[in-house]
Amino acid sequence: MMRSVLFVTVILGAAVTPGSSMGPSPSATSGQVLSAFNNLSALLKPSSIRPDTPAYRSQAVERGDIITTVQAAGTLNALVMVEVGSQLSGRVKQLYVDFNSKVTKGQVIARVEPEIYEARVAQTLAEREMAQTQVSVQRAQIERARAELETAEARYDSAAAQTARAEIALDGAAQEVNRKRSLAKQKIIAVGEWERDNTAHNSAKAQATAAQAEELSQSAAVRAAKATLNMAEAELANTLAQVKQKEAVLQQAQIDLDRTYVRAPVTGTVVNRAVSGGQTLAASLQTPILFTIAQDLTEMQVEASVVEADISRFALGQPVTFTADAYPDRIFTGTVKQIRKAPHGRSKCRHIHSGGRYEKFR
Repeated sequence: MMRSVLFVTVILGAAVTPGSSMGPSPSATSGQVLSAFNNLSALLKPSSIRPDTPAYRSQAVERGDIITTVQAAGTLNALVMVEVGSQLSGRVKQLYVDFNSKVTKGQVIARVEPEIYEARVAQTLAEREMAQTQVSVQRAQIERARAELETAEARYDSAAAQTARAEIALDGAAQEVNRKRSLAKQKIIAVGEWERDNTAHNSAKAQATAAQAEELSQSAAVRAAKATLNMAEAELANTLAQVKQKEAVLQQAQIDLDRTYVRAPVTGTVVNRAVSGGQTLAASLQTPILFTIAQDLTEMQVEASVVEADISRFALGQPVTFTADAYPDRIFTGTVKQIRKAPHGRSKCRHIHSGGRYEKFR
């Protein structure tokens, strides 16, 4: 509206401005006014004051899914990380691998000085040989004890037979003395004859007593021989047990000697080396860690912390995507493998593990 008034004012001013001392003629003035109004009407048309028409872009309406995303930060690790330690104390003699070295299961990756453990093997081996020699000695003693037992048993049998004969002779002499005593009382035989038979009876009695004593002595010898044999057998059993003990100690010493070779427990890549050559290891209280091996860098996992309010949106097997600072232009995909039940500390966050195969990280 201000623009219209301005134009009117200008036009009217032009109409009354004296062109000469007498002023314009009426016909000229009316023509100028008509021309001015025509120009004003052209300026006041809507097309002259409307701004430029905006450009529009059309798109067909389509039905789709609404995606809800939850963002969380985490760490990318290998699926299996194995810390390799030494079970023995000693000085590191040599390291055979370093950072980023490819290793296979059973490969020797380090060596602890073996001199002490070689000496232990030699010592236990000598002790086992001594015990085995003692076994041979004990077996010889057992054979001798068995022979002595057989001799004692034979002597006992002979003494027992002698005792039996002496007792038979004593019984005969006793009967003869009794018979001769009756005859002597009847004056059928002389008293001297009875006395001779009585003397023979006493002699038979003494021989029987001596035979019984010898039998008892041989019986005691048999028992002593049996005891000696039992003791020899017990000593042999004890020596055999010592041999087994020495073999066990030798086996342990050989195992310790073999453990001076530190071997890779899995096939993978060395991602950390914690010791250097010549460093002393003390495995008495805690196993010293030498290396950390990632088993397979093509299969990795992301451990992320998600707040409690968003944990209900996750489920096992759910697809996830993530990015890594080393590859900002690439999006990696994976699946949810594990959702921890308990929150982590005071942050009230739960850990979610997602993983997949990523050839790029190899």
